[in-house]
Amino acid sequence: MGTKGLLARIIDFALVGVFYIFTGLTRILPVKLLYLMVEGMGGAIYYAMPRVRRDLMLKISQAMPDVKDRRELNRIGRGACTSMLMPVVEGILFWRRSDQILRELEIEGLENFDRADSEGKGLLVYSIHHPPTIMQSYMIVASLGRGYPIVAWDPETIPAPRYGHRMEKLMTAHPKMPPVRVIFAGHGHDAYEPMREQIAGGGRLGLVVDVPGERPVKLFGRPAAMADGIGRLACDYGSPIVPVILLRKGRGLKRKLIFYEPITCERTGDREQEINSTMEKVFAAAEKMVRENPGEWMCWFGLWHWWEKGEKLLSCRE
Repeated sequence: MGTKGLLARIIDFALVGVFYIFTGLTRILPVKLLYLMVEGMGGAIYYAMPRVRRDLMLKISQAMPDVKDRRELNRIGRGACTSMLMPVVEGILFWRRSDQILRELEIEGLENFDRADSEGKGLLVYSIHHPPTIMQSYMIVASLGRGYPIVAWDPETIPAPRYGHRMEKLMTAHPKMPPVRVIFAGHGHDAYEPMREQIAGGGRLGLVVDVPGERPVKLFGRPAAMADGIGRLACDYGSPIVPVILLRKGRGLKRKLIFYEPITCERTGDREQEINSTMEKVFAAAEKMVRENPGEWMCWFGLWHWWEKGEKLLSCRE
């Protein structure tokens, strides 16, 4: 085993340890104290790495130049570091406290989902990498009788497979929720074909869109290289797209599930133009979701790379 392989195994075992620590803490700590503790850990990571802190503040200020208060930039940056710890916390909390979360749930825009679904052309439901959303929203929607398969990374294709399998169980095997079908993505998987089959058959499909790819799309005012599967499916099959986000209200179990207005592909006769236009609308809504609570977006760390590649792709096409 090489140095990289050994390091990957160490990271995997460390993450599994973190998983079980949080599992134990959710049993003994009040929810508010648990969130405060995790926020403290994220803040410690943020301030312990000056370069990461500097880069995060610069990325955030470039993306949202309207945010000028240094304290607010620091708050968002601390939140970005905390967000990397939050998926396991949100997953375990939903596993243990789903009854209470559902009782206190506020829903906005469910009619948007139902109107798009009633068209019978397949339905694409998407979100961003936002901890409560990626760990809870699709199970909550399933509890409303509107479930759908999700696209997720195969745990065997990520650097921490043992940790990944435990997270997969949190996401798909909740004892009180309907079972969730997963279409695996990652090395060795052709995820697009089963996605296409699901939509072509008039089914629903859930996925995240803040994933790097090969199509330049405007994100925070600059072209970013993003995956475009959602745009291709919407334009090929006429399927409506519904953005969804689950916002945590305070440091407790109250949540607000928001379904945005459906997005549709506008026909022009030029497929590439149709996909580009659809993707611009998808990412305009994605940016709006980030702005709902920018400190919980997990993808600030990759933004510069996405912008850099997006600009290179555009320059190559000129």
